[in-house]
Amino acid sequence: MDPGRNSVPPGSLSRNIFSGGPAAIYSGLLAAPNLSSADLRQLRVCPGGGSPFPASVLHQWKDATGLEVREAYGMTEVAPITSQVPGKKALAGSVGRPAPQIEVRIAADGSQDPQPIGVVGEILVRCPQRMFLGYHRRPDDTATALTGGWLRTGDIGRLDTEGYLYIVDRAKDMILVGGFNVFPREIDEVIVSHPHVAHSVTIGVPDQRKGEQPISFIVPVTGKSLDLENIHRHCAEHLARYKRPTRIIVLDEIPYTPARKVDRMALRSLFVHQSKP
Repeated sequence: MDPGRNSVPPGSLSRNIFSGGPAAIYSGLLAAPNLSSADLRQLRVCPGGGSPFPASVLHQWKDATGLEVREAYGMTEVAPITSQVPGKKALAGSVGRPAPQIEVRIAADGSQDPQPIGVVGEILVRCPQRMFLGYHRRPDDTATALTGGWLRTGDIGRLDTEGYLYIVDRAKDMILVGGFNVFPREIDEVIVSHPHVAHSVTIGVPDQRKGEQPISFIVPVTGKSLDLENIHRHCAEHLARYKRPTRIIVLDEIPYTPARKVDRMALRSLFVHQSKP
């Protein structure tokens, strides 16, 4: 990139930071035909958050701009920023180390007991500043969320030996297939690694034999055709049998909520509609 990137022109702060938000915003810009000709010489910091960032988006943004997406993790109930990657491990999918005075623990199912380093579990957070006091008129949910001073985030993750946090998935999005835990994000990472797939979202739907089955919704790269048999073979090469989507549905675009988060309820409704005889 331009060697002048380290010198910040006076009054240019507003042009140095692109607070892009969820991955969908970055994906939209990457699809813009004039991105390669845009003058981004003053751009220095690209924060991201509000949704999982597929590794493919992180790498494509780095290739297109020379900058890493500094993915953050947090929620309204705490601070709200719990951690943000400083750049060192951005492309590895980390959301960084906990912010000052914020503690993060990976706990075993339904407990406060810490998991060993590298083991996946629920993310618990606590801090000395006041966290939220509870959910309005929802005492049972409040009692579940706040235990022993820790906030149960409902997110699944792991910590590495340097204290960097990695988000695996939302606990409520986890799919239980024949007694095995399947994380949709792992499936989606594999599918979007196919050169003809731009986006992938996997959900779990009821299955009489296995409890649930994974169903993937995909959007092709502009100008590319999709061979679903080829996509299924790609999944078979990289995923255990129980993790492979039993059905792949092609969409023109993924539905999002007004907050630019994937509308999984809309996808479930779409699946039910398409499954009707």
